[in-house]
Amino acid sequence: MKKVNTKIWGLALLLVFVIVSVVGCSKPNPSAEQGGLPVYPNSQESSEFNMWATATGFSNQFTEFHSYVVNGVSPNEIISWYKSKFSHYTVENEINSTVQGTNVSSLTLKKDNTLVGVTALEQEGKTVYFVGQTVSQQGEVGGSSLPQNDMASGEEPIKRYPGSVILSYEKRDDFPIYYDIEYGTKDPFNKVGDWFKNTLTSQGWSIESQSGSADTIEIAFKKADDKVQIWIGAPDSERPYTSIHIAYTMRSLPDHDLATGEEPFERYPKAVMIEYNKATMTMSGANSTEIKAVYLAPDTFDKVKKWYLDLINKKFSVVYDQGEIIEAGSKLDNMAVEVHIEFEKHNTYTEVSVDYITVGQ
Repeated sequence: MKKVNTKIWGLALLLVFVIVSVVGCSKPNPSAEQGGLPVYPNSQESSEFNMWATATGFSNQFTEFHSYVVNGVSPNEIISWYKSKFSHYTVENEINSTVQGTNVSSLTLKKDNTLVGVTALEQEGKTVYFVGQTVSQQGEVGGSSLPQNDMASGEEPIKRYPGSVILSYEKRDDFPIYYDIEYGTKDPFNKVGDWFKNTLTSQGWSIESQSGSADTIEIAFKKADDKVQIWIGAPDSERPYTSIHIAYTMRSLPDHDLATGEEPFERYPKAVMIEYNKATMTMSGANSTEIKAVYLAPDTFDKVKKWYLDLINKKFSVVYDQGEIIEAGSKLDNMAVEVHIEFEKHNTYTEVSVDYITVGQ
């Protein structure tokens, strides 16, 4: 599972006033008539900081919500760019501040019944920003009710809370597979927490950690190599329903290769390839090729390592066994060959990273 950055969680507690000041204490009711939002050039969509947006209440202000990271621009530049893109909107509020030494900029724009919000902040040498939009029913005011139907769709890795609706959905298909899903329900948040604990533990999940406050619950579960973190927030003045945020990291062994490429070194039987890279270069008349492949082998570390060690001892004249790392070298014809293998232990498989390097004329 992606770990929540502790620094940005600290910022979250101090930045709530920014969100409340910008977006206000109520949000329009959602409508299906919402359009796409522009994206700042060279931005990459990322769910890494979504828990921050949930904790501050920012993501709950909108029926369409996205989070991005981008390098080489300041939070204020992000805000100025969005102002230019929505020049026909009225600026409801704009704040530039410094919190714990971090620059934070926020903006709210409105036109007719459409509300757009942007918050950007510096984080680890890059800028993280959140963009949201919601459309109100004409003539309606006050807090937003829970949508009657799902606002997004996709494969759900664990059973959803009965009667809840999906508010946002993201799935990343590379390994490990990552799901980030937000639900809403009218039920009390402590009832929701008890349901997830009882349901998941009955399905073989174990509770790794649990924390919370008077109006929040956070529970981390683990089963085999999979992990799920569930954050549950009670209704408040901004969101008159219980929010359920699920971050699921699926590390289960895939049943097919996720990458392909030339393999100069044998793979472990029934292993699947999850990463591949090949690079070549020429220096001082010598050609060098490096092929790196990462596999998941469906056996224990000891068994997988022994298989590779036996293979290497047959092929290479110099072998170094360093526990979870094997290094070997040899000269074949006019080529110098090196192989570097690293092992990583998991519950149901062993991850094997193979670097195969050849140097010669």
